[in-house]
Amino acid sequence: MATFPRFLRALLGLATALVGVQALDATGVIALGDGAARVVAAAVPLAAAASIAARAIRLRDRRLAWSLLAFGLGVWAVGYALWALHYGYGRQDESLRPFYVFYPYAAAFLVLELRARHPRVRPAAWLDLTGAMLAVAAVGFGIVLPLVPDTGAAIFPILGVALVALVIGLFAVAGWSPERDWLIWGLAFATIAAADLVWAISDRAPVAVSVLLWSAGPLLLGWGAWLTPTRIPDLESEVPERLVWPFALFLASLGIIVAGNVTPLPPVAIVLAVASMLVATYRSARAYRDVRALPETRRLAHTDELTGLVNRRGFLDAVEDELERHPGRPTAVLMLDLDRFKELNDTLGHAAGDRLLAELGPRLSAALRPTDTLARLGGDEFAVLCPGAAATGARRVARRLHEALEEPFAIGDLAVHVDVSAGIAVAPGDGRTVSELLQRADVAMYQAKGGGTAIERYDAARDRHSRDRLQLAGELRGALDAGGQLELHYQPQTALHDERVVGVEALVRWRHPDRGLLAPAAFLDVAEGSGLMRRLGREVLRTAIGQAARLRDAGHRVPVAVNLSTADLVDGALPTEVAQLLDAADLDGERLTLEITENTVMAQPERVLRTLHDLRALGCRVSLDDFGTGHASLEHLARLPVDELKIDRAFVSGIEHDDAAATAIVRALALLGRDLGMEVVAEGVETRAAWSELASCGATAAQGFLIARPLPAGELAAWLDARRAVEEHAA
Repeated sequence: MATFPRFLRALLGLATALVGVQALDATGVIALGDGAARVVAAAVPLAAAASIAARAIRLRDRRLAWSLLAFGLGVWAVGYALWALHYGYGRQDESLRPFYVFYPYAAAFLVLELRARHPRVRPAAWLDLTGAMLAVAAVGFGIVLPLVPDTGAAIFPILGVALVALVIGLFAVAGWSPERDWLIWGLAFATIAAADLVWAISDRAPVAVSVLLWSAGPLLLGWGAWLTPTRIPDLESEVPERLVWPFALFLASLGIIVAGNVTPLPPVAIVLAVASMLVATYRSARAYRDVRALPETRRLAHTDELTGLVNRRGFLDAVEDELERHPGRPTAVLMLDLDRFKELNDTLGHAAGDRLLAELGPRLSAALRPTDTLARLGGDEFAVLCPGAAATGARRVARRLHEALEEPFAIGDLAVHVDVSAGIAVAPGDGRTVSELLQRADVAMYQAKGGGTAIERYDAARDRHSRDRLQLAGELRGALDAGGQLELHYQPQTALHDERVVGVEALVRWRHPDRGLLAPAAFLDVAEGSGLMRRLGREVLRTAIGQAARLRDAGHRVPVAVNLSTADLVDGALPTEVAQLLDAADLDGERLTLEITENTVMAQPERVLRTLHDLRALGCRVSLDDFGTGHASLEHLARLPVDELKIDRAFVSGIEHDDAAATAIVRALALLGRDLGMEVVAEGVETRAAWSELASCGATAAQGFLIARPLPAGELAAWLDARRAVEEHAA
């Protein structure tokens, strides 16, 4: 129920009390004078109109519908007051025009409210609406018109019946399960229709019963306005139990037709009843056709289009059904993931990958028992349900699946070998619900994949790390939302020939409230696995650019290097966001170096290439980090707009240990970078011997503990000041 303003609650409470007084007057318990009766009769609908108008102000997205109802009811209330006033002075020439306004406005309100709640209405629901409206109208006219002696007075009961018919039709659209406020509205409009009928039967005289009902109907609308849910409910699916109402309306229409053969009824009632039965017959035919097609529809909804196997939805239903039918019985779930499938997809193309997946299904199915269910959950992820299988039986199934994949697949003119990592979870020990079993089988599968063991059974003792990762991911998300926990430390880079500071690299740290200061290795994998890398990268960029501007203001015009992830590079909005950050800090693009790795480039080369060119256009420098350890070809290197190569610390460590091969690699990389017009920076420099050897190999700059450990932003400016003093003294 919506928040109800106190003054409106008091106003409607007073109106309710007035309706109670009218009820006592109608039953003869008390006798209201004409003047008091007129005041009460006008006050109640005006209070209801005020309540609905206040609701219209609160509901911005549906203000039009509620404003229409408030206006219609307000005009109706004013017309009622004038009408009662005329009768009070003995006049019989009252105007009924204000009353006409209410009915179309109320109908417009109902239709707009329906559109707001159910913007997409199924054709079957429209048929239900039409049939219900026709049936109610047939019954209403069949009862109302014969009772009204004056044909001219029948217009208001007819309009009331039409409103009730519309409400019943909207019930049909709502799947015959309307919200509480819809029921209140239906009762309100039915009350008003009953009042109109009593008035018409009473030779258009304002009798106490009709006056009472004319007050009760608007009052119900006033209260019902504040029962409207703030969130629009979803349209529920049809179920056989909801066919009871349509069948009842069908029987009512049939009853009107039968009654028309026994006693004279208005022709319009017979026509409406026949139309209702025709719509109901057509609706039944559609329903019969849909029921016949239901098994095939359900099969398609539970089938993976590519492989013909059960899909994720079908698999979840199968597991849930098995757990419900056989509680306590061992039931194994296997999660399967193809090894190196992404590499095959990238090499041979998605068409070859799809063909492999399509051929994989029959091969795996042949290794299973008839009672087992094989499903493709998506991508290269499969699952198997083994009813009645304990851990030993599940391992046998997993081994048979591995054996089934020993023979290569023929993809074009290539023989492709595929292997699979399998994780096993067994109910009820490893979980009693579908989600628990799948999550724990997934954990076991990743343990098998990471450990190279091919098959793993879920072990709660080994799952501590997985639970810790989930908790850490949630805490990292909270840290990004709240701000203040992530900070940057900076490691200086100096030129090898004169030890001049040529830049600093920003390294993110997380000052965790419970775990202390965490290095990137403790949370970057978690950020990537939980989809937070893009947010983390933007936070690092924003902070680094702001601190670079403060360094510039302090007189240190050194470039700041920031690492970019794959999530950053494939985002086409990155250059625009970097430009906005640079403008906000009034910082030149040349003061920002963006570090990438070979593997991030290879994720989507063409897209990454466009992003890098756009960043270079801003004046930013690009550095290729960890060069020599990734998978990029020299062809890609030649196309990349790179200003700097960073030699990985593994090769630098080899130099420190007099590794001739490492020295030769560093010399070749430095020569390659120099010939391509790039700076060459060596990472992880810790000794003077390595410094000298790198200088002789042709590297241009160094970074490592020999120069400085990563410094917090607050200490970096002081370190740079001290370094500048040393350089000036040496000069």
